[in-house]
Amino acid sequence: MHHGVDSLRVAGVASADGSVFTVVLFLQSNCVNVKTVRSRHDKLTPASAGPGVLGLLTEPLTPALVRRLLGTVIDPELGVNIVDLGLVYDVAAGDDGVVTITMTLTTPGCPLGGFLDDQIRAALAPLPQVRAVAIELVWEPPWDPELMSPAGREQLGWP
Repeated sequence: MHHGVDSLRVAGVASADGSVFTVVLFLQSNCVNVKTVRSRHDKLTPASAGPGVLGLLTEPLTPALVRRLLGTVIDPELGVNIVDLGLVYDVAAGDDGVVTITMTLTTPGCPLGGFLDDQIRAALAPLPQVRAVAIELVWEPPWDPELMSPAGREQLGWP
C-alpha cells in the first residue's frame, strides 16, 4: 500500500460497440494500473456510459460544456460547487476558443477570489477547445442565497 498519496485519477475509454471498457489509474503522474474489462452480457450504451474521456476532448465548446466543468469547482468554505451556489451568472464560449465567465463571490471581501480563479482555469485546462479564459468578476447583482440551485440548497441543508 502506498501512503501519502494526494490524488488518484481514473480515466475510462469505451469501444465503439460498447463491449470493452479500459480503466487507467494515474497516481502522481505515473500510470500504475491498466485493466480492460470485457462485458459478456450487457454492453455499455451511450446513455449509460456518458461522453467518456475522448468525448469530452472532442465535444464542441459550448456554454453547457463549460458549466458542466465549472460544476467541479468547489467553494472550499461551503463545500458546494460554484454553479450550484449561483456564483456563475453567465458563460460564453466563442468559436475562437475564448471562454468568458461572468461571476460573483458571496461577498466583495471574500478571500477566495484568486483561489476560485485558479480552480476555474484548472478545470477548463484539459479541453483543447479552450484557447483562453476570461473571468469577469461582478458585484451587480449582488449574490443572494436565492441564487442557489435546489441541489446547492440541499447540500447546505437549506429548505
